[in-house]
Amino acid sequence: MEEVAERTGLTLDRVHECLRMLIKRGRVRQVGLAGEGTPVYVLPQSAGRSARRQARSRKKRLRLRAFAHPTPLRRPEPVVRPDPYPDE
Repeated sequence: MEEVAERTGLTLDRVHECLRMLIKRGRVRQVGLAGEGTPVYVLPQSAGRSARRQARSRKKRLRLRAFAHPTPLRRPEPVVRPDPYPDE
């Protein structure tokens, strides 16, 4: 984490918070430890699939939000059809 903090210019606490958030949301996972006990993180295999799933759920949320606000009901206009056999 110290190396990431140096490269990005962020504080060590901020890097730690960001890493915890990424792990919590499933964006990275720990696969083991390096030489001196340093944790090794990788991207999960289904990273692309989860992005599509997130986009799909975002669309679904917007659709549901649109239906959540009731629109005022109006009676349909009566349909006036011409008489097929007019009186002569």
